[in-house]
Amino acid sequence: MQEFKILIRLVLTQFPNVFDLSFAKIGKNKKNTSKAFKFILPAAFLLLCLISFSYSYGMGYGLQMAGRVEKLMELAALTASAAIFFTSIYKIRGILFDFKDFDFVMALPFKFTTVVISRLLLLYLINLPTVLIIMGPAGVAYCMLTGWDGLSLLMNLGGAILLPFLPISFAAAVGTMIAFIAQGFRKSKVINIILMFAALIGFMAASFSLNSAGNRSALAAAAGNISSIYPPAVFYEKGIWEKDLVYLLLFLFVSVGSLSIFLLVFTKYFLRLNTLLLKKAPSRGYKTGRIKGGTPFQALFVKELKRYFASVNYVLNTGFGPVLLTVMSIVQLFLKPDQLEGFLGMEGSINYLRHFLPQFIAFCIAMTCISASSLSLEGKNLWLIKSLPVTAKTIFDSKIALNLAMTIPFCILDGILLAIGLKLGLSEVSALLVLPIAISFYTSVAGLYFNLLLPKLDWNTEIAVIKQSIAVMVTMFTGGGLVMLPAVTAFFLPGITSLAAMGIASVLIFIITGILYTSLQKTGEKKLMLLGSN
Repeated sequence: MQEFKILIRLVLTQFPNVFDLSFAKIGKNKKNTSKAFKFILPAAFLLLCLISFSYSYGMGYGLQMAGRVEKLMELAALTASAAIFFTSIYKIRGILFDFKDFDFVMALPFKFTTVVISRLLLLYLINLPTVLIIMGPAGVAYCMLTGWDGLSLLMNLGGAILLPFLPISFAAAVGTMIAFIAQGFRKSKVINIILMFAALIGFMAASFSLNSAGNRSALAAAAGNISSIYPPAVFYEKGIWEKDLVYLLLFLFVSVGSLSIFLLVFTKYFLRLNTLLLKKAPSRGYKTGRIKGGTPFQALFVKELKRYFASVNYVLNTGFGPVLLTVMSIVQLFLKPDQLEGFLGMEGSINYLRHFLPQFIAFCIAMTCISASSLSLEGKNLWLIKSLPVTAKTIFDSKIALNLAMTIPFCILDGILLAIGLKLGLSEVSALLVLPIAISFYTSVAGLYFNLLLPKLDWNTEIAVIKQSIAVMVTMFTGGGLVMLPAVTAFFLPGITSLAAMGIASVLIFIITGILYTSLQKTGEKKLMLLGSN
């Protein structure tokens, strides 16, 4: 009982440091921030649930027309598990091991197994909202289509709580192995990034190859091979919604068993792994060379670039979207139109793809918010850049430039590759380039702007800043919202073409970006000087 109390206290202490929960902390500005954040977070959660419900109901209606409505909950379980795996694998380093306050926590007078469980519980709590947002609305949509079942809805909630166990265990095992393998190389962080990208892309490729086997021309066919892709999703549906006791026990056994096995193995090697991974890789001897000169902007840009690639979490969280988009753009060059439609699982999907391709690319770029955490990542060293003999504008421009350098080349390269593969016309290529580039400028400037307004300097793990900070969330939500601006423009101006709507939307995005940049130059220096001084 004593260890359990310690565990709960340890989780509660570490929880605000993993999530950017300003209202969970005590301070001078608590009264001012509490009401705002207590309203914003539930509102955002409800909005995401509404979007999830709309998607689930639409998918369920299509499955019902095909006579396979029971596959809806299997697809939901598969989607939730895949989302947990992809968002967990790059959080392992920084949460389960190699976290900032490792030495301090391990010096506290309690069992190190309590530390292990608390860190694993933090990883679980990070992913729990994702599962609830997907599985809760999917269960309501399923009941609306097939009839209300109160018991199954309650069981669905309990199943959703257990659903993350297997994908978290698998992601933790893969992430630990990758970090362990990469540590043996001199450029361990670069190897870690490469292996992580390879694992994620390989996992997606294997899933798509299974999903596209055979005739994939209809939605029902697309849902037919879930058992071969992810059997626990079938256990979930049959055990909870069909109330099959055997499948329910299988689901419980796989979920709890996988987590228990990982916990036993990881606890045994926890100290050894952390000690090994905290060691510095051997470096080559120091060599003198010619000192290269440059402008203050160039020096700061190089610093930002080195800081970016020095963090595995930073690169993986902000770079996976563009990298995956580039891989898909290259793959589609070697697929025939009928093969591509079969790969996507729907007849006539290429026409839809052509129409929404600029928004799709722009959405991937909008999720790449490097500048939204660049100031917060300075942490306690923020005073160093504040003391440099350079203007605040130079500091801001270097951070914005890094975001642009990591996104615009992907916009151009992927646009050209997709234009070649899909044989797009000149007007379509223009739309394919303009909207994503406009979004790239917006996220670069808006990310820094919101990070200046909503900084998080007292972090213990980079993930808390890169993935969970309010500045990143606001930038991603607003960027994702602006991606839909062409559709909004076409709605209010129904007589214009889609290309014209795309152009008007892009101009509006550039104007919004210009306003934010101007505001940043006028008030940014004062706000920068005040950061970290309270």
